[in-house]
Amino acid sequence: MRSSLFVAILFSTLSVSAHADIFVPSDGSDGVLTGTQQIDLSLAAYTDGEGETWEIPSPIEGQGVYDTKKWAVVFKYESVNIASGQTITFKNHPSRAPVVWLVQGDVTIAGTVNLDGGGGNDQSPSSPGPGGFRGGRRIVNYQDPASEGLGPGGGGFDGTYGRPGSYATNAGGVSGLTYGNVRILPLIGGSGGAGDPNWWDSRGGGGAGGGAILIAAQGEINIASSGLILCRGGNSGVCGNGNERPGAGSGGAIRLVADLISGSAPGLRAIGGCVGYNSQGGNGRIRLEANAITITNLPDIGNDWTWMLPPEFNGAEIWPAADAPTVRVTSIGGEDVPIDPSSRFAEQGDVFLTTADSVDVVVEAENVPLDWTVVVEITQRSGDRAQRTPTTLIGGNELLSTWSVRVPPLPATDYVAVQARAYNANP
Repeated sequence: MRSSLFVAILFSTLSVSAHADIFVPSDGSDGVLTGTQQIDLSLAAYTDGEGETWEIPSPIEGQGVYDTKKWAVVFKYESVNIASGQTITFKNHPSRAPVVWLVQGDVTIAGTVNLDGGGGNDQSPSSPGPGGFRGGRRIVNYQDPASEGLGPGGGGFDGTYGRPGSYATNAGGVSGLTYGNVRILPLIGGSGGAGDPNWWDSRGGGGAGGGAILIAAQGEINIASSGLILCRGGNSGVCGNGNERPGAGSGGAIRLVADLISGSAPGLRAIGGCVGYNSQGGNGRIRLEANAITITNLPDIGNDWTWMLPPEFNGAEIWPAADAPTVRVTSIGGEDVPIDPSSRFAEQGDVFLTTADSVDVVVEAENVPLDWTVVVEITQRSGDRAQRTPTTLIGGNELLSTWSVRVPPLPATDYVAVQARAYNANP
């Protein structure tokens, strides 16, 4: 069954008595964004998030700054004006980081801003939108097995079916877990669908997750009737032909913050990709925050989805709080993991292992309660079901703790993605 188009649209307004000016930390060093162009996120200036951060002026106008610690490519524009017929697309950063636009003035979207996930293909894992995660590979040459989707909500295998990815909603079956929160803090995109595991009649790879973008403007954000912001999940390799085997990617995330948000809502799209005739990947998240919202054609989202900003609100909350929970894989088989993993399935992997034995995966957690569950998930580029294994607490406290798990031998001739997740199993 096809799920509703907008399942996670949230909007926030300040009451008149609580009106506060929006403050957006932008120095305008990326100039004015307009015209059709592909923005190459790999050209962004690198900062380690410690000595230098996203707050430095962009060294080269229009190329932005990549902050390792925030995992985001940040642009600080004077204004943004994407006219009708103009299109903005993106080439992924090596880390697959999401996109943040901080704007001194106004934003007008009459054209298209496209962060869609890629569709499933026959050979390699599909590429996500910025901030999203890859889709699974289909079985190749009757020998190399298919793989599950990547990301917190990556789709799994269900017998001879590869299932879609999830995000704000679960796509059903053995689709991935839902994740994230209504505030879209941190900013994160959609997850990939699994590839088709059938060696006798493989129908293609899984779609990738939609990307994620935050647009925060000191003035007005206007979405014209022709304007589109697209963070849709990628279609599976069989979209539209009735076959349900490879999974689609889940939708990504769109977050808008401004003094005034106006225009037309149908152009904001973060739905999951198409699987067959009648199903799709999980939907993503859309959130609007402003002193005033006059945008039309909002869906009937009901009182449960209406959020009020607190009276003390005086600026755009760009990042999670300093004491927000975080987890990071620090070593695999005794080999250190880079602070900023490249997320590549290529010869220049982040960690190179020579052992054929079981290995220990070590996770560092900050601000994670010790009664939470920390899980390591290992997904092969071409292989069997993903391994989802709870870790064991080694030591530390809620502020900083270390967790570890021994996992079965990893494939000696292939690449794997190792992901960590912390959650409260008993909320």
